[in-house]
Amino acid sequence: MSIRSNKYHRWTDDENAKLLAIISQNKQNNTIKWSEVVKHFPEYSLQQLKSQYSNRLQSKPSTYHIWSEHEIQILLLCVLNYGKNWSLIHEQYFPQISQRTIQSKWQVFNKELQEILNIMQQLQIGDLQSVLKQSNEMIRLVRNHINLLNNRMKVMQGVSLKQPTNHDMQMGLDKLNNLEVKPLLDMMKYFNLELLDQKMQIVEKMLLQ
Repeated sequence: MSIRSNKYHRWTDDENAKLLAIISQNKQNNTIKWSEVVKHFPEYSLQQLKSQYSNRLQSKPSTYHIWSEHEIQILLLCVLNYGKNWSLIHEQYFPQISQRTIQSKWQVFNKELQEILNIMQQLQIGDLQSVLKQSNEMIRLVRNHINLLNNRMKVMQGVSLKQPTNHDMQMGLDKLNNLEVKPLLDMMKYFNLELLDQKMQIVEKMLLQ
């Protein structure tokens, strides 16, 4: 993998948050184990990481938010319900996060989401060969998204979850949160979630061969 040039690359909020998190995990007595930190950023040189941290992040670590999976799903539901009304989303759901950070996260996540939905469409029509060409990480993300949707569908149907996720626990195990009703119903118009799960199982078995 080639090293990025800082001259032409603008660090995203996600990258900054990740760098701060990795540094926090590899810091003892105010000494940073850069040899460990650099392993998590193969696209950056050690000098670039140190420069980004000392020149841009060290004095304002609280500016960059590390998003949980639950928060990302809430952001998705907010956009599906309210569009890009960032002031409303900020005030009602993420008052502790700046509007700029919320918008930046959506831009990054939306690109990933479109890839996930395209792969789900390939699964739906049975184009498993195209799915198999995806990276393991992308297939993992698709599986997580299918599991999430299936769990919420079961909650809507009154079925008990055998393995609820943290997102399920926070959204509710007995009924859907009002924020997720319309998006889930819309999703079920386009995708057969049980079929997607079955197709995904086939893909996962093929990958193990």
